[in-house]
Amino acid sequence: MTAAKTPRARPGATSPMRLTPQVEQITTGATDPPPEPASTPARQHAEPSDGGNWVNFSTYLPRDLRRRLKAHCAGEEIELREAVATAVGEWLDRQ
Repeated sequence: MTAAKTPRARPGATSPMRLTPQVEQITTGATDPPPEPASTPARQHAEPSDGGNWVNFSTYLPRDLRRRLKAHCAGEEIELREAVATAVGEWLDRQ
């Protein structure tokens, strides 16, 4: 005889049980309120050192090629965009 399986809730389904947080105020003896946590600055993209007129360009590469490119750029301490711009420029010049 097999036991009946309990149906599982679907992902995203609402639970009939509502949980309410029970927050307890803690007194530490300090008179000043705690400092506000520092906010994380928005991610800023550094402009290329040559000050060129750069635009966003997105494409897909084979996984292994991307990995090799990132490793090479890290080893040479150059940015990916500079390596890609050089490679594409040289390729177009040969066409």
